[in-house]
Amino acid sequence: MSKHAAGEPNLLIPVRDTWDRVARIDVPVLAVNGALDSPDHIGMAERVASAVANGRATSIDGAAHYPNMERPDAYDKILADFLRTL
Repeated sequence: MSKHAAGEPNLLIPVRDTWDRVARIDVPVLAVNGALDSPDHIGMAERVASAVANGRATSIDGAAHYPNMERPDAYDKILADFLRTL
C-alpha cells in the first residue's frame, strides 16, 4: 500500500505498518467485494474485516471488481442494511 500528501513529488511512498494500524480502527467497517473479484482482493477485505472489532466483509454474486456499478441493486441493499446498524 502507499500514501502521499499534496505536492509530494513521489506518490508511491511505502507504508509498512498498514496491517498493524488496521487493528486500531474503532468505527464499523464494511468491505464489499464482487464474488468474481480476484482472490487476493477478497482475502484483503476479509482480513481487514476480521482485524477490526466491528468489521464485516461480504461478496456480491455475479459481480467482480466494481460491485457497486455491476450490481447496484444488491450493493445498495447491503449498504443500506449496514447503515441501519449504525
